[in-house]
Amino acid sequence: MNRDSMKSFDACTLCLQSAINPMADLDGAIYCKQCIYQYLLDQKNLYKKMMKEYKKYKEEEKLEEQEKEKQLEATRIVAFVEREKGAIPDSSAKKQKEQINNFWLPASTPAHVKSKLKKPSSVILSPKGTPIKLKDLITLNLTPLPTLDSAKEKKSTILTKDKYMCPTCNKSLSNVSGVYCIVSTGNVFCQHCMDTVIKKDLMDPLTNTKFTEKQLLKLEAEGSSFACRSGNTLEATKVTPAPRL
Repeated sequence: MNRDSMKSFDACTLCLQSAINPMADLDGAIYCKQCIYQYLLDQKNLYKKMMKEYKKYKEEEKLEEQEKEKQLEATRIVAFVEREKGAIPDSSAKKQKEQINNFWLPASTPAHVKSKLKKPSSVILSPKGTPIKLKDLITLNLTPLPTLDSAKEKKSTILTKDKYMCPTCNKSLSNVSGVYCIVSTGNVFCQHCMDTVIKKDLMDPLTNTKFTEKQLLKLEAEGSSFACRSGNTLEATKVTPAPRL
């Protein structure tokens, strides 16, 4: 799997294009501002629709229960009146009815069982399936690469397709470099600068704002299998020698 087959770190999780007015959730996924706003709105409308169907289902269920109670009460009254008249023998003297095994008879066909409808959850989930709220979204401040003049530099930029750089070391940001965001300011830096410089002082070098380690967010980076920068490691548990030919 080469680099062209993977989306860049700044690609929107929803439209897969380079994010416009990028925002990130608490899982590090990046979205276009318009895409995530539209997604949240669609999910809210879907919840309202499902809740409306659920209320309708509960009302129908309540009416069915009331109808069953009425029918049961009517059956009890008729049975009581018939017993008082002596029209039917006592239930203890009744002979048990023979079970009809003919499944094609209308009386033997199983009744339709209405499936139960669960109450929809009001919690909106992200495309990854984790809770997401509008107030938790972080506006990212990405530093674009400077405009290049020389043909050689332009060619190298076209090949790498990198659009943003770390404002501290001026190196391009990519899936390989690792990208971190300071939640309180939204400024984005590469992993090397974050580990070697910024974490030591716990201060945003662009705004001189103090922050805590809990306010550091690693943005999602795509990779191939275990080669991605998600913390996964691949270790061999058994070594089998190659057979000799």
